[in-house]
Amino acid sequence: MLSNDICFYCQKCLAANPFGQELCVQCGTRLMLVVEPAASRYEDGGLQATHEEHLLERVSALENMLGRITDKLGQVLDLLLRQAHNSYMDHVLLETLIGLLNEAGAIDEHKLDKLWREQCNSEAAKQEEFNRREILKTKILAAYAGEGKAEFEELVLKGLNPSDCDEEEAIEFLERAWLLSSSNGPLLSLLGEKFFEFGDYNQANFYIALARMESLPDARLCLLQGICWGVEEQGERAFKLLRDSIEYGGSSYAAHYALGRLLASKRQWREALSEFSIAAEISPTVEAHFVMGCVYFQLDTCHLAERHLRSALKLDGKYAAVHFMLGLIHLSGKKIEQAKRAIQKAADLEPKNPLYSRILRRIMKGQRVNSSVPIFDFGRSGTKNLIFCCDERLNRALRKSALEFGVKTDTEQ
Repeated sequence: MLSNDICFYCQKCLAANPFGQELCVQCGTRLMLVVEPAASRYEDGGLQATHEEHLLERVSALENMLGRITDKLGQVLDLLLRQAHNSYMDHVLLETLIGLLNEAGAIDEHKLDKLWREQCNSEAAKQEEFNRREILKTKILAAYAGEGKAEFEELVLKGLNPSDCDEEEAIEFLERAWLLSSSNGPLLSLLGEKFFEFGDYNQANFYIALARMESLPDARLCLLQGICWGVEEQGERAFKLLRDSIEYGGSSYAAHYALGRLLASKRQWREALSEFSIAAEISPTVEAHFVMGCVYFQLDTCHLAERHLRSALKLDGKYAAVHFMLGLIHLSGKKIEQAKRAIQKAADLEPKNPLYSRILRRIMKGQRVNSSVPIFDFGRSGTKNLIFCCDERLNRALRKSALEFGVKTDTEQ
């Protein structure tokens, strides 16, 4: 039978419709699969719809809807393919222009690529920080119980948007909010993180301790408080909390680095090396290689120390402390001229560091040189800090790792 010989009858007006018609040509009703035969119009009472017929009508409506959705998805796919093709052509055009400008000497292609990647990373970091602030705001407001929520919310919003004020004022707003909700765990955690970030470890320890009392065991809080206790020379407390952080939340550069520092303060170099090695595996940065080189130097394994220091220089040749340590290694091997050049390089990179110029003068005069590693000189300048050292670059890396630990997981959740 040809499709032109098939008629579908409207379930409402009983008008015949050709095959493929979606709407009735007479009354406009959407046609269903279930139709009444023409003979039924002459029967008394008509044909009573059964439950099965009703279900079939609904199935027919769903099929029609799915068909339209499929068509729309096909259109969307076509649009995406066109957009992808246009983006690809734009990318090719930009690559061609950059290549021509680079050949003409108008731009530096490698520098442009580096700046572009830095900008992309910066924008991604800003977006992550915004998402994190939104999550923190939701958690802090949800934990509030009491009257005057409008005032509390206003203080929290001001504290979470430092663009409207400086950081000190933002912390003041958050502390005023804490006075209205003293058992607010998320708010206490945030205050502890803020003081940790700005280096006030005593105040950070205070708020983090309160936050831990209001919440379940938290790896991030254990990590931050462990570092705070280490700063205050509470080695046993620090060690336990850092181990708890690893147990609750897994390994992190900050936890293993801090454990290595605590063990190094006891001159347990083998155990410290194990912790620093794990930290370097987690984050194989220039700082990690530098610390590994320093530990191997303490263990009098100079060839391994030099290997790690050379690896650090490949990542950043302007790290003065690495050149200085290479100078000490050369000095221990009686390579005086190489030691002079390495320490001179360190002094040129950091002319304000008196240690480099002092050691260099002693070498020039042929005097005995103290070959102790500066970053492991615990008690230097009267400080009792077991975690942070004289190298601010190492300190920044530790703070950054500690503050970032667990943040992405929270954002994803």
